Amino acid sequence: MPKLPAEYLIDIARQLASVSAFLGGFAATFLATLIYAGTGTNARPIQHRIGGFVVVASALSACAFFVAVLALTSLQIGLNPSAPSNLVRESQLMQARVIGLLSFMLGVYALLSAIGASGWLRSRKTGVITAAIAGISAVFATMTLVSGS
Repeated sequence: MPKLPAEYLIDIARQLASVSAFLGGFAATFLATLIYAGTGTNARPIQHRIGGFVVVASALSACAFFVAVLALTSLQIGLNPSAPSNLVRESQLMQARVIGLLSFMLGVYALLSAIGASGWLRSRKTGVITAAIAGISAVFATMTLVSGS
């Protein structure tokens, strides 16, 4: 990874941590809704393989975003100009940067997978539409992440 100015990295980490917290909350809510829908009194349980995949992808997304928030917050703390010089080593900053970015990307792709697959729980037509939308979104997300790094 290229060496970037600390102020720039702090801004990136702050922004990605905020987005990760928001998307992680969304993924956790999506997960809880799916689980509740499968256990409610008037709902039929989610027994379909795709339902299991959507639940796992939602859980993976929520957890990946949680790790991203922690790693990116750690990066912000370590890069703070007021931080004691003996607090964080360069290798720890790089580790937080890599873990934060990879966790963020994993969260994005897992959430898009869950959203794309969720339509199949309703019908084939809805499944095709949600999968296509999620696939197109994944392409655009990849293009955005690649061009921004």
